[in-house]
Amino acid sequence: MSRGRLVIVLLVGHFLFFAGCVATGDAPVRPIVEDPVFDPAPGLALTARAIAITTLTPGASVRYTTDGSTPSPTDGTLYTGPVTVLASTTLKAVAYRDGWAPSEVAAGDFGRVGIASADHTVAVRSDGTVWSWGHNYRGQLGDGTTGDRAAPARVPGLAGFAAVAVGTDFTIALRGDGTVWSWGGNAGGQLGDGTTESRSVPARVPGLSGVIAIASGAAHALAVKGDGTVWAWGRNLYGQLGDGTTTDSRSPVRAAGLTNAVAAAAGRSHTLVLRADGTVCAFGNDAYGQLGGATAPAAPVPGISGARAVAAGDMSSFILMSDGTVRAFGENTQGQLGDGTAESRPKPGSVAGLDQVASIAAGVFHSLALKSDGTVRAWGGNGSGQLGTGTDANRRTPVAVGGFGSVIGVGGGAFSSFAFKADGTVWAWGDNSYGQLGDGTTTRRTTPVQIIW
Repeated sequence: MSRGRLVIVLLVGHFLFFAGCVATGDAPVRPIVEDPVFDPAPGLALTARAIAITTLTPGASVRYTTDGSTPSPTDGTLYTGPVTVLASTTLKAVAYRDGWAPSEVAAGDFGRVGIASADHTVAVRSDGTVWSWGHNYRGQLGDGTTGDRAAPARVPGLAGFAAVAVGTDFTIALRGDGTVWSWGGNAGGQLGDGTTESRSVPARVPGLSGVIAIASGAAHALAVKGDGTVWAWGRNLYGQLGDGTTTDSRSPVRAAGLTNAVAAAAGRSHTLVLRADGTVCAFGNDAYGQLGGATAPAAPVPGISGARAVAAGDMSSFILMSDGTVRAFGENTQGQLGDGTAESRPKPGSVAGLDQVASIAAGVFHSLALKSDGTVRAWGGNGSGQLGTGTDANRRTPVAVGGFGSVIGVGGGAFSSFAFKADGTVWAWGDNSYGQLGDGTTTRRTTPVQIIW
């Protein structure tokens, strides 16, 4: 007989037991292994993810692939723990158990997207291509020119990328293979190529590999490697490179004493590093208390544990806690700390009325939070409409970006804001003097508009 599924029902006492089986010819029936399940579920995200693959069948093992091929008992990788997805990846998994029929193939597309902005904007699409628009006076759009552009265009020659970060006049990008690429202005050595010559086309940062996260300040850049070390280059007047000096570096140098790092963020001239144990380190310029009391690159911000993410404004700092609340410290002249005042603060304090936060971002004087329900909150400076409220009035506590939902990630430009929605669309609002909103105009927007690309 042909292979088919049947159900065996066993009556024991007052209980019914069901078992899915396969019968093939006259061979004994075999139970079927339950299909693997991915957690988190497939979809788009702005960050790297650790994907758990499980099956409900006791004693079963799982094999998976990341190249689109179908696993077999001898091919594919044996699952032993969460699979880190750095760039857009298709996962396929099959569960096996001796004497049982294998599960069906479970497949999931885990798309990675990203966006970063100053007066120019750079984004990664889920297909791994990189796109740019806005100000381009130093070649920071990477298209071989120095002309501004008000609509997105693909950066030539780039594919397989996972994340981007931008400074005042330069761009860095993380490829899925763990290498870092850079282009644009380079007066402070922020391209990391050993020179101070600007470049309008992308090139790989020499000597860097195994990188899992990147960040950039006004004129310095950072890379977090998979081994937990942090590497930095560019301007270093305030010690923002963390190497124990105040000397600029044209090539990556290791931040002294920092280990177990998983992510970083940078303001104009200060740096935040998130460690795997939930602590945060801060170093560089502390003019407004944006280091939160940290005294050395490897010294944690006092009173902080259970941190999940970090973000930095121009002279302010933000920490997303594991309970979904946000701590803020540093400059607060335009209410960007969200505590209801305009008083700067040298120690972390809570952003008023904000909980269930999934991710955070910041511009020069404004701040953004994505809530777990897909809505967005904004607060701080609003002179260019970057809060998305339809006005230009500053807000000292978080307000909803009206009529906006299904968001999966947010990004802050200098005086503009961006959001990725679950359907893959990108929306922007705020300053548009150089076309950095990407809507084909240089008209500022006080409410979100969709970018067409």
